[in-house]
Amino acid sequence: FYIMDGEKPDFPPQSFDAIVTRKMTWALPNLSRTYQNWHGLLKSSGILINFDADYCREEPPASLPKHHAHQDVGEDLMREYEHMKDLLRPTQQPRPGWDAELLTLAGFSHITIDTGVWQRIYMEEDEFYDPTPGFAIAARA
Repeated sequence: FYIMDGEKPDFPPQSFDAIVTRKMTWALPNLSRTYQNWHGLLKSSGILINFDADYCREEPPASLPKHHAHQDVGEDLMREYEHMKDLLRPTQQPRPGWDAELLTLAGFSHITIDTGVWQRIYMEEDEFYDPTPGFAIAARA
C-alpha cells in the first residue's frame, strides 16, 4: 500500500490496466482533475471502475438497523462529516450524471452507469447497510 494524494497519484503514465475505487471520489475537492490524472495512469485499453454515492445530497435515513456500520461513530466525527459535505456540496453537481460529464471531458469512453448496484449489494438492512443510493461507473481509457 502507498499513502499519497488520491487526486494525483505518483505513478508513471500508463501504469495500470484498471483503477478501482469505492466510496472515495465524493470526497475529492477536484474531481475533474482527478479523472484527468487517472485517465493518464491507465493503459490505452484500461478501465476505471468507481463505486460511490452522492453523499453531499444524501437524505438522512428514516431508520437504521440496531447494529449498523456507523453505530460507533462519535458525534464529533459525524459533525466533521457533515461539515465536509457542506464544504463540498457547492463545488459538486448531482452524481453520477456529473461524473459521466467529467469522465468524457477527461478522455474516457464507453461510460456505463449502474444506479441499482447498491440495491443488489445491500439487499437487507444489516450491520453493513448503507442507506445512501450508490452507483457504479465503468469507463474505458
